[in-house]
Amino acid sequence: MFKPRKKSRIPSKKASDNPLARRVARGDDSPTVPLEATSAARERVDPSEAATRLINSGDGDTQHPGDPPVAVLLIIGGPGKGELFRVGYGMNSLGRGPDQRVSLDFGDERISRSTHAALTYDGEGKRFYLQPGGGAALTYQGDAPVLEPVEVVDGARIRLGATELLLRILIGKDFDWSTDAS
Repeated sequence: MFKPRKKSRIPSKKASDNPLARRVARGDDSPTVPLEATSAARERVDPSEAATRLINSGDGDTQHPGDPPVAVLLIIGGPGKGELFRVGYGMNSLGRGPDQRVSLDFGDERISRSTHAALTYDGEGKRFYLQPGGGAALTYQGDAPVLEPVEVVDGARIRLGATELLLRILIGKDFDWSTDAS
């Protein structure tokens, strides 16, 4: 059974300092190809102490270990730049509150606490949708405001307040968590 990891109090590194973030931002990631560890990382990790960890699973994480990621959101601009968030099946609320599935609490007061926007993965249709939340603050896809649900694709740029996010989809026609690997 996985236990959620506590949020780190260590200042965030830039995406350019993080090999996983660089790889996700470039779009050359694959859920079936492991990320090569750097020589420095290999020296620091004792294989007997190695453990699986969930991406950005903090105290307020409402996702469960049985809810595998279907995509990641990478903050590429604004407060929190370089942070990664997993996106699960179904509706993923985005906001500053700790109860949000994707909690973007990095000091951007222009992001609503409760559901500024929602990113939804429809497992049956295999599509992602972005929709506005219930508050007055707008959500943008590229330069266009999102006023009703819109389909989003890999590489979509989403802006909430001063925070810009990049969507990287992990599943597709060749891989889905719901498909049995035989």
